Amino acid sequence: MVFATPYQTYIPLPFDSGEEHKDLEAVLSMVPIHIVTHASQLPKEFLFPSSKNHLIVGFDCEGVQLCHYGTLCIMQLAFLDAIYLVDVIQGGEKLMKACKPALESSFITKVIHDCKRDSEALYFHFGIKLHNVMDTQIAYSLIEKQRGRRRSSDNPISFIALLADPNYCGISYIEKNEIRVLLKKASDPKFWTYRPLSEMMIQAAVDDVRFLPYVHHKIMEKLNEQMLWQLAIRGALHCRCFCVNDKGVLDWPPIPTIPDNIKAKGNALEEEILSVINVPSGRMGLVIGKKGASILSIKNSCNADILIRRDKRPSDKKRQQQTEILLVTKSEGIKMQARMVAMEEGKDQASAIRTSISRTLPLRLLLFCLLFAVLAIGLSIICMYSLRFFIFQQTVAPSTFRPWFEEVHTIERWIRPPTNLWHSINDNELLWRASFVPKIKQYPFLRVPKIAFMFLTKGPLPLAPLWDRFFKGNERHCSIYVHALPSYISGYPQSSAFHRRQIPSQMVEWGKMSMCEAERRLLANALLDISNEWFILLSESCIPLYNFSVIYHYISRSNHSFMESYDDPGPYGRGRYDSRMEPEVTLGQWRKGSQWFEVDRMLAINIIEDNKYYPKFKEFCQPACYVDEHYFTTMLTIQVPHLLANRTLTWTDWSRGGAHPATFGKDDMTEAFFQKIFEGQACLYNGQPTSLCFLFARKFAPNALDPLLELAPKVFGF
Repeated sequence: MVFATPYQTYIPLPFDSGEEHKDLEAVLSMVPIHIVTHASQLPKEFLFPSSKNHLIVGFDCEGVQLCHYGTLCIMQLAFLDAIYLVDVIQGGEKLMKACKPALESSFITKVIHDCKRDSEALYFHFGIKLHNVMDTQIAYSLIEKQRGRRRSSDNPISFIALLADPNYCGISYIEKNEIRVLLKKASDPKFWTYRPLSEMMIQAAVDDVRFLPYVHHKIMEKLNEQMLWQLAIRGALHCRCFCVNDKGVLDWPPIPTIPDNIKAKGNALEEEILSVINVPSGRMGLVIGKKGASILSIKNSCNADILIRRDKRPSDKKRQQQTEILLVTKSEGIKMQARMVAMEEGKDQASAIRTSISRTLPLRLLLFCLLFAVLAIGLSIICMYSLRFFIFQQTVAPSTFRPWFEEVHTIERWIRPPTNLWHSINDNELLWRASFVPKIKQYPFLRVPKIAFMFLTKGPLPLAPLWDRFFKGNERHCSIYVHALPSYISGYPQSSAFHRRQIPSQMVEWGKMSMCEAERRLLANALLDISNEWFILLSESCIPLYNFSVIYHYISRSNHSFMESYDDPGPYGRGRYDSRMEPEVTLGQWRKGSQWFEVDRMLAINIIEDNKYYPKFKEFCQPACYVDEHYFTTMLTIQVPHLLANRTLTWTDWSRGGAHPATFGKDDMTEAFFQKIFEGQACLYNGQPTSLCFLFARKFAPNALDPLLELAPKVFGF
């Protein structure tokens, strides 16, 4: 899932390329998701467009066979502060009529990937003439063409591929493919018609638009004035290319004219096809319009002359009949083709969309190229058999080396987390691999930072159902790792967040270095996922005190890591110090703190790569010196004291005394109990006083699970 709750998600916010950001990555903002069934639920600035308030909105539609004869079910709108899923089935024509001014407005830019079918459905179902679109598929082809990387018109960039390109977004959109596979397997053409909307439907609909404002920002950085004009013309033609009625396309807004500043610069635009219009057989006249009215309207808006070339070959019902209409601008002599392809009804309409240039080679040149190709193929065959005869005469044993062409040579190889947490490498190999740090700090892809929740347990997690509810809907923003005793074999169901999240482990003894080694093992496994930015250590008796949204926001916005560190002058603090730890650790540097911490990626690497302090603590901090209370907090206080908040995020009750904190069972689980935890807190957050100091609490007995599940919606917010 991609949303923090059933009605929230994260979107990447664009920021200026010169703007500094501590992670050098897109800023993630949590926004609400609104299911819209009435116009009053939409923003007023959208419903009533104004020249004083230009909007940029991510836009898409979902439906059943979305086209002239299909069914439009959902219309998605992505703003920077919210996402709206307009339920067309529930809201009906009245709701879409309210949206019509916005969809036809010049003051609202609709950012969409491939607008043709969406525009067709809007036009024939609700009479909406989609206008002022920024089609990211068209924009991509223009930018790549300028860079000399012309993409085949038969293979336009997909939305998934566009998002994966680091120049535009750089996010691995694995979930998109997974959802499409599920929809295909379901073989249910009515999927989008079912109500209420399921979590899968909301996820799929939201994911199709939440990245579009960011992609728009990245694209606009790359477009010059000439390309903006070309993008506007192509978008306008693509919006109307399937929208042919008895008036042709005469009643649509005029196509953008050539801007004066482009004319003044004298730029020579090259010949290109601006649009391809698929027309049912026998209805070409409607496209051209009565006495050419439709084509004349395009001619006038483009300031162009018209040349028409018809296919004069004998008619064949099984073959497409096509007419090419050349628009030649008067002012610049620019040729722009709009090819109108008439196809038999029932043919594959998508294949009619062409954006490449039709060029007729001279016959002699064509024959010369054909002869050259035959000679090249012949020489290749001769060389291949010659090499085989002279070089490979001896019998060679099959090689186990994996050829280069079988390897994955994409960024996905490096950024995709391990698919299986279980491995056979030892601790030294694991720590070495996890310590890899890129020297270039700016990520070449849109990195979505995650929180790694690391559970240090003896065996099962009795409170797992509570945590499952907490994690539900937030899988894209968290990772889970479990370190249990080697003999324990987990049996979590596939629906659980803990399914197959157990890492290879070693025996752990309380108060000894094996405890810290287990924590380093958890950190190292979590560091293998490049998207993990924050790391939280928890036990099987811990619970979350707030919903995921609050915790993610609190940790991601903090300038510090939450490692408790203080100087205890008593026998349980300095009294545990051994002078043989000098000179690496002096008595004045000795610190004590809670075992349960939260650190960012940099400090996690500091912990797992340490070989300076580790030998000293292993040798000289033996019970009654409990190393898990001193090792990490002392080391990080020496290395990076300014990066520590010097407090823990996990609430624990030590008021009863003894070597272990209090444990709470089902009889303690009341609203009043948690109210005492929430009240009376005081601490600093980013240098400012706050009363929100603890995000987690322990220790809770297994029999507390049922009352915790009952209290969770009201007390914890999930």
